[in-house]
Amino acid sequence: MTGGYHADPDELLALAGRLEEVAGELRAAACSLGGATAGELGPAGIPAALAGLTGAWSGRLRSVDTEFGSAVAGVRAAAKAYADAEERAAGELRHGG
Repeated sequence: MTGGYHADPDELLALAGRLEEVAGELRAAACSLGGATAGELGPAGIPAALAGLTGAWSGRLRSVDTEFGSAVAGVRAAAKAYADAEERAAGELRHGG
């Protein structure tokens, strides 16, 4: 059996940083898809179909990026809450409750 629950605010902040990096990659991918041009691909309709497909992918990537942003904010808030709770508990122990 363990001695209780433990959360490491520094590890949570590191996770938030990694999530931000992934979100940045998603943003870059969405931007590159948004600017893609079909050029001369053959019969009529293919450029429009490709534009529709890349537009849909770009939109989905932007949506995932938004979700990652929410996750980053939540992880940062959790890290702060744990750090604040540890600080309060340490203060209470120093001052006898």
